[in-house]
Amino acid sequence: MCGIAGIILKKHSDIDARNTLVTMTRSMRHRGPDGEGYLLSADGKTTPYGGEFPHQGGYAYIPEKNIAEAVDEFQLGFGHRRLSVIDLSENGHQPMCDESASLWINYNGEIYNYRELRTELEKKGYRFHSTCDTEVVLVSYREWGYECVHRFNGMWAFCIYDVKKNECFASRDR
Repeated sequence: MCGIAGIILKKHSDIDARNTLVTMTRSMRHRGPDGEGYLLSADGKTTPYGGEFPHQGGYAYIPEKNIAEAVDEFQLGFGHRRLSVIDLSENGHQPMCDESASLWINYNGEIYNYRELRTELEKKGYRFHSTCDTEVVLVSYREWGYECVHRFNGMWAFCIYDVKKNECFASRDR
């Protein structure tokens, strides 16, 4: 399974948050040997970063910068170690955002009924860029809000950051 980490700072702190986030994420290297990604948000600006693996870009969530280039000051940071299971392509990279880059997800788990949910969401007009369940979780949140978790059959832990509301929603399976 993937490994996820996060830091949320309500006020300025003297901790070295960037290096702490990198250390937490890399300590889970064994959980996700297929990818490493970060998201930092400071003063309304949200930027994805890569880690040990080169990325090709293409979508807003596929980073072009390395975490070593990031500023030290941020209010929210996600770290992700990827274990590719369902979608082996770059399109499954995390943290992942929606088309508007206003919702970001850091996710670990497997939603067993993601194909059925995806079909239901496609009928509502949503388009998908990957074949992974991560994107289905993110789009489910866009459609159903907090209630999306009642539709999931599986095991999961995730945090979704809503940039516009400056709000995080975290959930784990029962």
